[in-house]
Amino acid sequence: MKAQWGRFWSWRPHWRPAGVLAAIAVLEYLSPWQDAARPLAVLLAAILTGSFLWESARQIRRGAGLRAVLRTRFLELALTAAALALLLSKFHVWSLSYSEPTSLPALEPVYRQYTAMFIVMAGLRLLVGEFPVRRILHRLELRPAQTVAMGFAVTILVGTLLLSLPPAVSRLEAVSILDALFTATSAATVTGLGVYDIGAVHSPLGQVVLLLLIQLGGLGTMAASASLVILAGRRLRLQRAAALQESMDLTTLGHVRTQIWTILVVTLVAEGVGGLLLYLAWRPHPGVVHPGFAAIFHAVSAFCNAGFSTFSANLVPLRNDVATNLVIAALIVSGGLGFPVLHCLGQVARRRLRGEHGPGLTLHARLALLTTGVLLAAGTLAFYVLECHGVLAALPWGEQILTSGFQSVTARTAGFSTVDISLLKPATLCVLMGLMFVGGCPGSTAGGIKTTTAAVVWITVRTILRGRERTETLGRTLLPEQVAKALALVGVGGATVSVAILALLVSQPAEPVRLAFEAVSAFGTVGLSANLTPQLDPWGKFVIMGLMFIGRTGPLTLGFAIVARQRPARITYPAEKIMIG
Repeated sequence: MKAQWGRFWSWRPHWRPAGVLAAIAVLEYLSPWQDAARPLAVLLAAILTGSFLWESARQIRRGAGLRAVLRTRFLELALTAAALALLLSKFHVWSLSYSEPTSLPALEPVYRQYTAMFIVMAGLRLLVGEFPVRRILHRLELRPAQTVAMGFAVTILVGTLLLSLPPAVSRLEAVSILDALFTATSAATVTGLGVYDIGAVHSPLGQVVLLLLIQLGGLGTMAASASLVILAGRRLRLQRAAALQESMDLTTLGHVRTQIWTILVVTLVAEGVGGLLLYLAWRPHPGVVHPGFAAIFHAVSAFCNAGFSTFSANLVPLRNDVATNLVIAALIVSGGLGFPVLHCLGQVARRRLRGEHGPGLTLHARLALLTTGVLLAAGTLAFYVLECHGVLAALPWGEQILTSGFQSVTARTAGFSTVDISLLKPATLCVLMGLMFVGGCPGSTAGGIKTTTAAVVWITVRTILRGRERTETLGRTLLPEQVAKALALVGVGGATVSVAILALLVSQPAEPVRLAFEAVSAFGTVGLSANLTPQLDPWGKFVIMGLMFIGRTGPLTLGFAIVARQRPARITYPAEKIMIG
C-alpha cells in the first residue's frame, strides 16, 4: 500500500495533455482577448477530448472486448463520456451566444459553468489514465458502510451532470451547477426539497433523469445494482452482499438475495398499480397535462417517499380529489413500512390463504405497524385540532379530515402537500417536525430515525420509570445492544439536526422555527418546505444537502464510514458507578 501511495506522489502526467488543459484554463479565464481566445479554447478542448476518445478506442481494440475494458477501465470511460458531453454543451452555448448576441449576458454564466466542469472532468481523466485508481480502491478494502455512502455520492454526482446538460433543461439560464447538485441530492436521497419548479425548468428528458434518480435512491444504489446482477442470473459478490446486509440491517448474508427479490417484486407491483390508478383518476382531469407520465412519475415518487411533483403547486389543486389522496397515501405508507415488514405480511397472508398454521408477525413487524398506526392517528388529530381555524377553516368538514390525514401521512418522509406549508402555525410545524424526525420503518424508502427506533426508546424510558431491569414489549425481551443502538441513533440524529439548525440560524436571515422545519425535513428526507429552500444562499444549500445525505445513508452508517477501522480493545478497565440525573 505504501508503495502505491509513493507512486502517487511521484506521479507526473504526460506534459502534452496537461499543457493543453492548462492552455484552455488560461484562454478561458485569464486572456484579455476573450472574443478571439474562446474559439481557440473550444478547439483545444475538442482536440483534448478527441485524444481521450482515441485512447479509449485503442484500449477497446487491444483488450479482450468492450466488456473487459468496461470492467477494468470503467472510470476512464465514464470521465471521457462526461468530458465529451460537457464539450458539446460548451459548444452549444457558445454557438447560441454567437448567433444571438443579445442572449450573451444570460448565457455567459452558463458557459463558464460548463467550462469549469469540463476542466475538472478532463483533469480527473488525466489523473485516472495515468494513476492506477482502481487498484488503489481495491487495496483500500472499503467497508460496507463506506461502500453505501460512496454509492450515493457517485449517484448524486452523475445526476448533477445529467440534470445540468442542455437536453435536460428547458431554459439554460434557469439552472446553475449548485442548483443541479441540490436537485440531484434531493432526488437521490428521496427527499423532495427543491430550489425551482422542476416541471417548468426541466425538459421531459430531465424529468426522466430525475425519475431514475428517485428510483435509484428509493431502492438504494447497492440494492439497485444488485437487482441488475440477480436479473442477469449472476451471483452477488461477498463485498456487495455485506454492504447490502448492513444497509438493510439484515441478520445474515443468506437473507440478502431473498430481500432483493422482495424489493423488486413489491416495487414493480406497487408502482405499477399506483400509476394505473392515478392515470385513471387524472385522465379526465383538465388540469393534468400528459396524465400517463404524470401518473408514473407521482407513483414512483410516492412509493419511494420522495415527494417530487411535476405540478407547480404540488398536490394542492387536487386536495379534494379523494382518489388521488387515497392512492398517494397508500403508496407512501406501503413504501414507508419497509420491505421486511411487507415480506412478513406477505408470508403470513400466504399461510392463512393456504390454511396453514405457522409463526405470526415478527416482533419487528408488530412494532413497526403499531408505531406507524399510532403516529398516523396522532398526527391526523393534532393537525386537525391545530389548523381547524387556520388553513382548514375554509374547507368543508370532510375535506378537513381528508387533508389532515394526508398531511399526517406525507409528514412520514413523503413530502407531498395539499396545503401551503408556509401558512401553517408554529405549533403545527412543531408537530410535523416530530413526525418527520421519526420517519418511516427500517429497510424502507423512508428516512428519519425510524419508527422502531422511536418505539425502542419509548419502551426503554417506560422500563426505567417502572424500575424494571429488562426491556420487554409484546411478550419479548429486547437485546441490550439494540437498545444501545437506538439510543445512540436518537442522540446522533438529534445532535446532527441541532448543529445544522445552528448553522442555518447563523447564516440565514429567516424565522428560527421555519429554518428548523427545513433542517428536520432535510434530515428526515421528507421534502416538506415552508418555502424557504429557494431563498437559501449557497451556504444554506450546502447545509441542507449535507442533512439530506446524512438522513438517507443513516447517521450511524455514515459515522461507521468515517471513523477508523475498529480494533479490539486490549485492556478492560474496572467499572465504577457515577451519578445520573
